[in-house]
Amino acid sequence: MCGWRRQVTVGTVQQGLFKEFIPVTGTVQPIQTVFLDALEGGTVKHRFVEDGSMVMPKPIIELSNPQLHMDAINREAQLLDQQNNLRNTRLAMDQQTTRLRDELLNLEKDLKRGAGPAR
Repeated sequence: MCGWRRQVTVGTVQQGLFKEFIPVTGTVQPIQTVFLDALEGGTVKHRFVEDGSMVMPKPIIELSNPQLHMDAINREAQLLDQQNNLRNTRLAMDQQTTRLRDELLNLEKDLKRGAGPAR
């Protein structure tokens, strides 16, 4: 006897209560399995799809990572600090260039007058 015939019960048809579902134990296999990997971890803040739903190429969850957020803010502050340092350095260089040009003009003027540099 086949294996499936041992599991089938045959009986007489009777009038009675119709059950809309039949409890069956089994395993459902997905059509396609896709493994996801997050670049950064975090806690799930919001789910955009429910379990078992078909998904499209759009976000399925929103993650929250306060540490990553703080790191980004700190790096932005460091960047702004470095930009400010660069501006200050350029300003100091411009001031030095102006001072040196002024000194050069004064020396050229002293040379034209025939006098040596003032000491």
